Amino acid sequence: MEKRKKNRIGEITMVVSILCVAILLIYFLSLLSGYALFFSGVASDSATAHMSDTLHKVDADITREFEKLYPISNEIAKLKTKDEIDNYIEQEVIGRDDIGELFYTNGTNVFNAYGHEISDTEIYSHLEQFLGVNAEKCSSLFVEPKGNGVVPFYVPVRSNTSCDGLISLIPADEIFDLSPLLGEQTSAIVLFNTEGSNGEIIDDATASDFNHTFGRNIYIAIRDLTTSESVYADVFNAVNEKSPATISATIDGVDYMIAIGQVASSTDGAITCITLAKSDLLVASSYSYLRQIVTISIIAMLALIAFIIIHFVRHRFQTKKLIEESDTDDKVGCPNAQRFRRFVVENVYASPTKRYAILSCELKGFHLLADTMTEKVMNAILKGIADVIGALCADGEFYGYSDNGRFYILYHFSSERALGEKVRLLLALINKNRAPIPEAESATLQMRIGVYITGSGNHKSVDDMINCATLAAETEKEGTSQPYTLYTEDVNQEHIRRQRIEATMESALENGEFRLFLQPKYSIAHDRIDSAEALVRWFDPKKGTYTFPAEFISQLETNGFIARLDHYMFIQVCEYFKSATEKGEQVYPISVNVSRVTATQEDFLTYYIDNKKKYGIADDFLTLELTESFAIEDNARLFELVEALHKNGIRCSIDDFGSGYSSFDLLRKVKMDEIKIDRDLLTPGFDAQRDKTLHKMLIDLSRSFGMTVVQEGVETAEQFELVKELGCEVVQGYYYAKPIPLEEYRIFIKTNTSIRYKSRVK
Repeated sequence: MEKRKKNRIGEITMVVSILCVAILLIYFLSLLSGYALFFSGVASDSATAHMSDTLHKVDADITREFEKLYPISNEIAKLKTKDEIDNYIEQEVIGRDDIGELFYTNGTNVFNAYGHEISDTEIYSHLEQFLGVNAEKCSSLFVEPKGNGVVPFYVPVRSNTSCDGLISLIPADEIFDLSPLLGEQTSAIVLFNTEGSNGEIIDDATASDFNHTFGRNIYIAIRDLTTSESVYADVFNAVNEKSPATISATIDGVDYMIAIGQVASSTDGAITCITLAKSDLLVASSYSYLRQIVTISIIAMLALIAFIIIHFVRHRFQTKKLIEESDTDDKVGCPNAQRFRRFVVENVYASPTKRYAILSCELKGFHLLADTMTEKVMNAILKGIADVIGALCADGEFYGYSDNGRFYILYHFSSERALGEKVRLLLALINKNRAPIPEAESATLQMRIGVYITGSGNHKSVDDMINCATLAAETEKEGTSQPYTLYTEDVNQEHIRRQRIEATMESALENGEFRLFLQPKYSIAHDRIDSAEALVRWFDPKKGTYTFPAEFISQLETNGFIARLDHYMFIQVCEYFKSATEKGEQVYPISVNVSRVTATQEDFLTYYIDNKKKYGIADDFLTLELTESFAIEDNARLFELVEALHKNGIRCSIDDFGSGYSSFDLLRKVKMDEIKIDRDLLTPGFDAQRDKTLHKMLIDLSRSFGMTVVQEGVETAEQFELVKELGCEVVQGYYYAKPIPLEEYRIFIKTNTSIRYKSRVK
């Protein structure tokens, strides 16, 4: 008890002693601090005031450009048709020196001044941001293919269906005149892009005694001029937070005050301004008096310096720790996407002649793994992948984890072959050195990788480059020799095509744009039509053309929409049967395709069986064609489906048999009614006799099991005679009949359907 009491007294004494010393220091510190704060405040206030003047002038420059567009916008608002708008622009606007390169929008597209659609996809990608915008907009600088840096200005056109906005591209050097704003105190003024953490310089002006240049990127320039990571970080953070700030810095031993402000008239702070001014010029009248106070307070300052040093070291340590924590993913324990982006800015933009590969690597089936494993196991898997990626990064290379199983990697790029070898090594090591946890060891880890290659002409932002790599990963194609997908314009076009499908598939289904086509099948034994297969075509009412299934079915299977389309086509067939029966027309059996997605749904049997009964369709007039891949994957499920369908009078067929890893075990275990032999078996191999023997064996085996054999893809007389000789019962293909719309099919079956008369109905 006594020891505790003494310890307590000692602690109190220490606290009192510290307080006494602190009071003495505070007395002297107050003198210094007051003037130091005054000095800092004067410098900061002066820098802020000049920044305000500068922003006012820049805003005025931007407003001036908007004002040039208002009269044009008002005149176009009075016009009604696109031709009137094009004529007005050609006669009244084109050729004016005070107007930049003009474009206009109509809500869904962007046209040039001559009313033509824009063919250059890079320019279009910059201008499509203005589609549907209802307010003035001044965006950030981008570089045209001609190499000119331009700033887009947009004003809306009210109450006009043919034109809802004007875009003017003005060269940056024709908008701003920064030199008159330098004055006596300011050494430099810089305008630069803020979007995407780009930092690309739009325009700058420097005083004659400021012997430095800024290059192309403000962040690199600040880091090189100040040689201070903390100043660089403060500037970087202030710009990204889009808040006004003043930051002290030293350049070549001279103190400067850096002021930061966003240009209000630019949209969402897309343009930011930085000014540099010498601190001594900002507070020249106060500096000498402050120096006298420093001399008088030298003793107190020595003690204060010691305190500041200790505090500074501790602060730096804490700051470094905080930065490291903010740049690290908590779960995976590696650099995060924010740190990766900053590394790319610091290195790729700093070395424009070097080429880099930016990789977007996504763990396939991440969400499925996350649902079936604990968070601890999932984090261990991701950490194992991160360790492998980090180990393979050489000097000047970097990586970061984003989320949802996606990593970003920056590699040096020399050739596609070298990159392919490194990626193959990466994939091999990921599976070899996986986390030492039983659940993780059993997981098959596959990565979907997209690559964007930087180049000397690259002007994309960091986010744009990452998005391009991610886009390439999402358009991964099978059967390629490279373990990654390289971003190209084809990838971009494929992405646009997929987006168009995603955007229009719902309305297309509602508007009946998915049309029912029927391809008749021919019975060799009866010399007439045997049945037909229901096929889908996507009709474009604007163009009056059809899109074939190969161009959209794969995507609909991926996004799950194929189930709705399968249901829709089935109902179309049911409605045809009902209509034809009520009219007393001759009908033949029809087979309907069923995707793997549809067949695995819980209500699959209920939907098809109930609708067959609802429409009163006779037994054996409906056949469901199931893909060979689904049948092989899940024999047990297939057996259950076939048994239930048979009990309800629905026949079952295996489609495209022989196209993949065909399983004779499937023929043994599941009682199918029909087998459709893939067209590939009609393609000559290296030995014609071998081909024929295998083909006949498959036909004979299927018939011995009681299945009807249909040969797909019969397009020539030679192929027809071959399959007839081999014992095939039914043929399908262009030699007999192509897929035709429903109304043409109704005519087809009313005519002589013998193969000898097929030319009359084609």
